[in-house]
Amino acid sequence: VKDGSPSLDPGPGSLPFQFKIFLPSETNQNMTIFQRLSGSDGYSLFVSSSASTTTASVCFYATSGSASIVLSSSIDKGSWKDVCAQFNRKPGVNRLFLYFDGELSASSSISYEFSSFDTRGSQLVIGSGSTHSGTGFSFEPTQLHSGAMDDFKVFHKARTVQDISSLVSGKLNLTYRDWE
Repeated sequence: VKDGSPSLDPGPGSLPFQFKIFLPSETNQNMTIFQRLSGSDGYSLFVSSSASTTTASVCFYATSGSASIVLSSSIDKGSWKDVCAQFNRKPGVNRLFLYFDGELSASSSISYEFSSFDTRGSQLVIGSGSTHSGTGFSFEPTQLHSGAMDDFKVFHKARTVQDISSLVSGKLNLTYRDWE
């Protein structure tokens, strides 16, 4: 960003992440995919502990002060998956969304308009993280990310299903300000 403004803070805007992930066909403990926390404000995407070798639960949290939104969905292990984790902060939406391979997998059951969302000064951590607690939940990672990731992108505006699918199919049509 040429003007020096933070590129990973959503401010009042939406914040989608899109990447490819491979989770091995093995049991796993709690592991963070990515996380950015500053005090009680932040977001985390993680995989919950699973004894299954075929599926796991991917969870997405966003917190600001005492407010929180939580979302989870099942993902297959043993194959590459395109994931889009999106905090859509458009007026009237204000929800978390998870897309797998270009298809909507889950959306948060509640909508909440955060008055602020400030993670300035904190790092975006990929593959590890710390405990993330909010109203009614707490997640503590117990292992580093086990698997592989590729093509990690951060966007600065809400993504449509067509936008998400275009990355899955490899037909990109992005401008510089769309991603970092």
